[in-house]
Amino acid sequence: LILVEAMKNASVGTVTIVLPSFPYARYDCDTRVNRCPIARLVADMLQSVDCDRVLTMDLHTPQVQGYFDVPVDNITAEPAFRDWIKELHLRDAVLITPNPEGTKRVAHFSESLGMQFAIVHHSTLE
Repeated sequence: LILVEAMKNASVGTVTIVLPSFPYARYDCDTRVNRCPIARLVADMLQSVDCDRVLTMDLHTPQVQGYFDVPVDNITAEPAFRDWIKELHLRDAVLITPNPEGTKRVAHFSESLGMQFAIVHHSTLE
């Protein structure tokens, strides 16, 4: 935030905030109402310095893009990751997702690689 403010004070034309990781996109989310209050707070803080655009990578929750009033570009590492896996020439490998929410994504990814996938169920004891 300090760097963006400094750039604005130096009269730069455009400021794009690059966030290769947005960990708050998953923190404290209520999936029943599609709301992530911490992610919303971080989005508001980033916009408070008057940025022009935000670039994110592999957001866990797509609705986070809606928390911004500026354009958000969410890019994915999937093509590069897929190429890397292909170069390994793995045999009988299985892709695993740690939760049911990732099933659609891992199914698509495993299909593009011709691999099987599995879902691991875990729960927290209370």
